[in-house]
Amino acid sequence: MSANQAYNVCMDREMRFCETRDGVRVAFTPPVGDGDGRPLLAVSGWACNVEFELRHPKGEQFYDALARGRPIAWVIPRGVGSSQREIPELSIEALVSDVEAVAERLGWQSFDLWAEGTGTLAITAFAERYPEKVSRLVLWSASANWAFSKPGWIVSLRGLMQSKWWLARRMLGNICFPSGPIELYEWFVEIVGESISPEMAVRYLDFQASTDITALLRRVQAPVMLLHRRGDHVTPIAAGRAIAALLPNARFVALDGDIAFPYFGDTSYIDAVRQFLDEEGASGLVTRPEGMTGREGEVLRLVAAGRSNRQIAEELCISVNTADRHVSNILTKTGASNRAEAASFAVRHRLAE
Repeated sequence: MSANQAYNVCMDREMRFCETRDGVRVAFTPPVGDGDGRPLLAVSGWACNVEFELRHPKGEQFYDALARGRPIAWVIPRGVGSSQREIPELSIEALVSDVEAVAERLGWQSFDLWAEGTGTLAITAFAERYPEKVSRLVLWSASANWAFSKPGWIVSLRGLMQSKWWLARRMLGNICFPSGPIELYEWFVEIVGESISPEMAVRYLDFQASTDITALLRRVQAPVMLLHRRGDHVTPIAAGRAIAALLPNARFVALDGDIAFPYFGDTSYIDAVRQFLDEEGASGLVTRPEGMTGREGEVLRLVAAGRSNRQIAEELCISVNTADRHVSNILTKTGASNRAEAASFAVRHRLAE
């Protein structure tokens, strides 16, 4: 029995379809979940998607937990899974139109967003464009661009996708599950083969390598929670911290482990995610003092958590001198005379828990 067949004991969920403004047929799941909380629209990435993730018991349990207290639906992006495989365009505009089409079909006027992988690019751009629709965002393993990756690695992976798709999938499996376990690695390798064609995988790889959403990050008004595993080999944690430093209202949560998928490994953070999503839009807004940068906001959160300047430097991958300068600026901008007063300021103004 193959890894995929072993997990098909989980019932496949019904898929529905809608058409985007450029005529692409996009698949999505009908809303599930209990309670009357704000709806949550989740957007998959290309390397495995929720349509196949739900076949695995861990994936099903995780997303069911996420749906507790609120309706949730999942978008399968163009070119992937049950969505239209042959597509005319792959761009930020195109992926935003996938989200637009599903939200319109569901009739949701205001909702939260969750995404992983390339889905994080789509929902961040959507939130910047439609601030009146989006209350909160949760980004898993996000990056603004692929500046962290070596061009030679992308060229090698691209070549394998074109010539030896089976080997490219194994290479991706090693990156996503660097420490195993072997059964999840084998499951992933098989599922990716079902989820996307090698030709479309190349298009998504090229799209990611050439896309940069840095310019729009400062214009995202909604509160954002960023989740990132410290040992992530797909997207280094420093790339996630870089996004958090640019977003006006971000909470960055560093998690232990190296598995690239949110529903494997330790998933105890799901309670924090639900708590974040349950906060009211207005009351959850963070107001930084005038002139305080996103990076200083991140440093202030670490000060409030009791970190020393050296620990802050290590956490944010900056020099101790830079951390010292940020803390000095924070004391000036908050009117605090010491770190304890700065921490108190952070809690009062919802800049820290």
